[in-house]
Amino acid sequence: MWTNHPDTLKVLEKYDVDEEDINKSWGYLKNGQLYRGSTAWLMGLRELCAPWCWGYYLIYVPEAIREFVYNLVAKNRYSWFGRSDQCRV
Repeated sequence: MWTNHPDTLKVLEKYDVDEEDINKSWGYLKNGQLYRGSTAWLMGLRELCAPWCWGYYLIYVPEAIREFVYNLVAKNRYSWFGRSDQCRV
């Protein structure tokens, strides 16, 4: 969901997530469980077809290391991968 969508705002309120916070890290909601950060990203990968779903096994990397890498990529993504006003997909 988009962060400014009314349904998203209801979910954020239900799970006590600040609207500013959701713009800083990814969230993944499944079966009433809200996952955040690297865990959310990996749970999303799990839903995809091979070979992407294999990335889920990074869940076994200690969370502190995963979050460090997640935050590093998040902080530098535009300088590393560029930025576009249109979806590239």
